[in-house]
Amino acid sequence: NALHTIERLEGKVPEKLRYAEPFLRAQIYMANGKFTDAIKLLKDIQGEDSLKGFSGYNLGVALFQSGSEEDAIVQLGKVGQISSGREAVQAIGDKANLVLGFRLLEAERPAEAKQYLDRVRLQGPFSNQALLGAGWAAAANGEYDRALVPWTILARRNITDKSVQEGMLGVPYAYAKLDIHGKAAILYGKALESYSKEIERLDRSI
Repeated sequence: NALHTIERLEGKVPEKLRYAEPFLRAQIYMANGKFTDAIKLLKDIQGEDSLKGFSGYNLGVALFQSGSEEDAIVQLGKVGQISSGREAVQAIGDKANLVLGFRLLEAERPAEAKQYLDRVRLQGPFSNQALLGAGWAAAANGEYDRALVPWTILARRNITDKSVQEGMLGVPYAYAKLDIHGKAAILYGKALESYSKEIERLDRSI
């Protein structure tokens, strides 16, 4: 329906919609699997300041979906290094690094994944997921001592976040892999205790 509607646009597009219209059209194309058309539009509007980061991020996703894996990695890598004082642009940069990191993790390229996950801001909206991913990237390389760094930071955060819950199990898992079994057992016990308390809170709320 969205595709049908936007293709009915006729005449000259108002100046204030000059870049918003192709950006929206590209997103609709992506939702309909027309990635080649979306890529062409997004490349044309990459330089527009009002869409800084967002057009580039969508371009990277469209490239991934079209099968251009390496081009997508380069594109999202650029978005992840954009410098801006605008929170929204910083956040889209974090998201680009997060998507790229997890994509490379899935492709069993943990060393590359970690460099992108480490770029994500520690206080941004995607920080918990990035800390979790950075830990798994290090663990995938057998570097369990390095995995402890992001997982320990993560485990101290709000337990209602699912990444924190996984991080609380990641810490003792890493200690066990390092043959520090006593500490691993204690931390597994603390994780179970924390989960039990959260279940009690949920029961009271219900």
